[in-house]
Amino acid sequence: MKKSENLVATLLAVYAIILVLCIAIYAIFKLLEVDITLATNLLLWSAAIFAPVAVLMTYNSWREQKGSEVVAILAKDITTNILELRTLNNEIFSGFCVSNISFEKSQKNINEFHDLRIQIKKSTILLNEYLKNENLYKITKSFNQQTQERNVEYWNILKNNSDEYARETIRTSQIEFDPILEQLINYTLYK
Repeated sequence: MKKSENLVATLLAVYAIILVLCIAIYAIFKLLEVDITLATNLLLWSAAIFAPVAVLMTYNSWREQKGSEVVAILAKDITTNILELRTLNNEIFSGFCVSNISFEKSQKNINEFHDLRIQIKKSTILLNEYLKNENLYKITKSFNQQTQERNVEYWNILKNNSDEYARETIRTSQIEFDPILEQLINYTLYK
């Protein structure tokens, strides 16, 4: 809403400046006793000059708003994928540590974890290239590294096929979901 109000105020100020200039020129012509129709035409020109200026300013505002919308949609998609990854991670974690889930179910979950992790990594790279935000870059880099390490651990657990190895390995590493989610939610909410 603020950007819209600022645009209206800016457009009114630009028109006022153009109008004042034309009135000043009109006054000069009146003092010099120049034809009144010429002065009238100058006032009409002020409106004609204002129209393309208003269109350009509105277009730039629209382009910025559209860019924010694209970022918000991408951030929302990444957030949804990260929440799904967190759920999947918890399911795999509890499957290895608490209950005995079949080898096939664990392998399926780990494959899904891997695919989702790759998708999130690609999306965060795209978001970082667009935004060029150093803080977001550090957070996403750390998150992608943590998920990659977790993915390797899961594959090693499957390879060793040992419950004890699974309990020892998984407890040593944690994925920090909150920092990246906080950043992405800000972009989702156009902040």
